[in-house]
Amino acid sequence: MLRSDYSTFEIRLTTGNVSSSLEANGGKPVTQHGHVYSSTNPLPTLTDSKTELGPKSGPFPSRFLSQLTNLSPATTYTLRAYATNEVGTAYGSSVITFRTETPIAPILSSQLTLTGVSAVSIGVGFNIGYSSELPITQHGLVYSTTDKSPSITNPTLALGPTNGPFNLQVNALLKDLTEKTTYYVRGFATNAKGTSYTGVLEVTTN
Repeated sequence: MLRSDYSTFEIRLTTGNVSSSLEANGGKPVTQHGHVYSSTNPLPTLTDSKTELGPKSGPFPSRFLSQLTNLSPATTYTLRAYATNEVGTAYGSSVITFRTETPIAPILSSQLTLTGVSAVSIGVGFNIGYSSELPITQHGLVYSTTDKSPSITNPTLALGPTNGPFNLQVNALLKDLTEKTTYYVRGFATNAKGTSYTGVLEVTTN
């Protein structure tokens, strides 16, 4: 009889990786194997969502990895391994429960780093650490000479969308500024869940 046991997993917003071990093939060639998973069935089978990794030859035990896709965010799933030979399909003795991540706004470094300042320009850098698999639709700098906590309602240096990879180091240059003037500057990044900001950097042009 086939035996397949769950080992490790890594789950994100809509994707995941799960690794199991195929311990034996029951004396018959394995024609299909992978993982079955469901958000509604506590004991998922081949009629639920599944990965299909194809035939599996020895030697046994033999590890295999499934890449899960198109998961729903903030959803609980059950999963188990399976393997099929001419006798039938066997399921792993371990049934795991996992929950996909809840979407969040981008995570940014707490502060801007000053990289340069002149009479008419300010250079800064910051880090976009994570975006929970959601594309960054806009990122850049917001700044003001009067608002000590500028937001995207203030003047903005927009650098456009980005898909990372994260951690993403962002370096930007504010230009055409007024000399001998104090500016309040923050980095920002926006995804489908909202806009996040770094801390405020107070800089006076030369």
